[in-house]
Amino acid sequence: YKKDVLKKMKQASNVALEATGLESQRDVTNKITANTQVDTGRMRASITYVTGDKKGDIKTDNYGIKHNEDKPFGKLPDDTLHIGTNVKYAMYQEKFKPFLKPSIINNFRKYSKMMNEIFAKVMRS
Repeated sequence: YKKDVLKKMKQASNVALEATGLESQRDVTNKITANTQVDTGRMRASITYVTGDKKGDIKTDNYGIKHNEDKPFGKLPDDTLHIGTNVKYAMYQEKFKPFLKPSIINNFRKYSKMMNEIFAKVMRS
């Protein structure tokens, strides 16, 4: 049953990382809003995640403009999740009013619980 178990584990990992990416993206964008770091909405709209060779999506800013240059690219190992932005001024905003690191750290237990539940559900199916 080794192949079946490994297949289920990979499936569970992919689902868990995708769900965590979506949830962390939401948490970070909410933190930017709570920090009142929104002028045009460009930085907030650029927050995205990348999991393995899948890519997150970019939302439109407050003016309905989609900044495709913010689209993540590259290839990561299958068991990896990266979240962030490539808007150049975001690193200065992060120093002034942190939004990325606190969002992830403060919600780490929620992400762990969510991943555990996903693994359990997928492995039982």
